[in-house]
Amino acid sequence: MKTGLSSYTYGWAVESGIVDAFELIRRAREQGFDLLQLGDNIPLDTWSVRELDRLVQIAAAERLELEVGMREMTLPHVLQYVQIARRLQATLLRVVVDGPAYKPDLEQMRDVLRQCRPHLEQHGVTLALENHDRFCAQALADLICAIDSPRIGICLDTANSFGAGEDVDTVVRTLMPLAVNVHLKDFCIRRLPHKQGFVVEGRPLGQGQLPIWKVLCEKKRLCPHVNIILELWTPPEERMEDTIRKEAKWAQESMCFLKEMITHTSCECIDCVV
Repeated sequence: MKTGLSSYTYGWAVESGIVDAFELIRRAREQGFDLLQLGDNIPLDTWSVRELDRLVQIAAAERLELEVGMREMTLPHVLQYVQIARRLQATLLRVVVDGPAYKPDLEQMRDVLRQCRPHLEQHGVTLALENHDRFCAQALADLICAIDSPRIGICLDTANSFGAGEDVDTVVRTLMPLAVNVHLKDFCIRRLPHKQGFVVEGRPLGQGQLPIWKVLCEKKRLCPHVNIILELWTPPEERMEDTIRKEAKWAQESMCFLKEMITHTSCECIDCVV
């Protein structure tokens, strides 16, 4: 198992153009991580072959493994990213199904996965389908089981399924057995001052309501070799510079906490069950 950063650990800094893929490599190595997942906020399908080659060369020089991510799961787009993954020597492709004007149903998703399956198996790339808002965990689990390929599994995100009305325990219990990638993302759910509803916001890892110990227990029990990626939902401040400063602080705190938790989980006997 490896632990790493995501381009969504620094989502605001990436969006503002302050941090790029090469700076993320530097930060990952500076913090002692050996893995970097480049999500769809760094769209590698817009890069030239020369830029991709430079990226993999710099990552290799830093002894950093790359994973890639994309959004909008059409067959041509998946196949394009399989080739990008191969060029970057990445064995994992994280996929968010929906695009701005593309929201396939489960049958359409099944067709795409079935068609891309031989390409994934041929090139040694594992597709990690992320639980992302629309679909309940059981529907995604049924989909993955129907495809039945060692190269197609779940990217389990610990916060995204609030968008589908599901809690962390349900998501972990249902999807961890099928996980090929795990996104650790902490959160806080608080009632609004007027009492008419709740807000879900991100928090630094270990400072929110994510039952991280339970999540890591189940991960160790069910998929111990699957990589862990740190992500953040950093609520913005009024000024972008303050937002980016807060995001960097949260990332530092979260990375330190993650390394400590991984050490403890590796050293202790885990018997807990979510």
